[in-house]
Amino acid sequence: MTDWSLLHHFEGPADDIPVLFASLTPQNRKRTWRDLHGRLCRDGRVCPASFAALPLLWEVAVGGSPPDRDAALSLAGDIVAKGRRYREEYDAALEAHAFRIAGMATLADAHLADHAHRAHYISLLCGMLALEGHLAWAWALDDLTDTFLAVHCPHCGADVTISVGRYGDHSAIRDRHRGDIDRRPLRPAAAGELSPLGARLLSIATRDGQISLARGLPYLFGTAQCPPCANPFAIAPAFEKRVASDGEPRLPGTQRQHHRGTG
Repeated sequence: MTDWSLLHHFEGPADDIPVLFASLTPQNRKRTWRDLHGRLCRDGRVCPASFAALPLLWEVAVGGSPPDRDAALSLAGDIVAKGRRYREEYDAALEAHAFRIAGMATLADAHLADHAHRAHYISLLCGMLALEGHLAWAWALDDLTDTFLAVHCPHCGADVTISVGRYGDHSAIRDRHRGDIDRRPLRPAAAGELSPLGARLLSIATRDGQISLARGLPYLFGTAQCPPCANPFAIAPAFEKRVASDGEPRLPGTQRQHHRGTG
């Protein structure tokens, strides 16, 4: 049993966390989940109370109403993503809750098809990716209607912008005054060339009628040409490597906004 009186969250003593969960009703749903986010996952940070709340989030994810399941899985995904970003501090907590984390990832996967037309579909998808450990995509994936990612060319180290969506599917060098210059078209991956994660995401997006996402995924998991050195490189591993080293998933101004409430 968790002794909540010994824990603190971002607003003070954590003994109000089980009270918030116990008092969750349709009438106070939005306010309660907003309060839980503010206490347990704030400004990219988590705390020991965040991980102590994972069993309570698991209970809601298994037996709560559909809107509450959405919110529980989204919050759990955020907590786990932040904890995995700072593994040295939270590795033991992640290991202690590994079974529940894996279970919530499975629930999120099964839950997606029922939310294909909800505004927060992408948030739920990214929560699933966070719970599974695919952190770069959990932080950066959106519906790919207007996406810019920053990568380092693995050949020459140049900073390359990857654009997918309404502004074109290309690699480029981002100039402060002139925008994206020296554009080179991306080569989308064919079905048989997709990585296991890329193929799975494309299958999910196609199943759920996510047209923009399904159109853009072959580009994200395809090949770009580096404008300075002209060498081709695989986009996905270059992006994952950059996030792992630099910690910033998106170019400024393009960060996906997580769903914080319920419908």
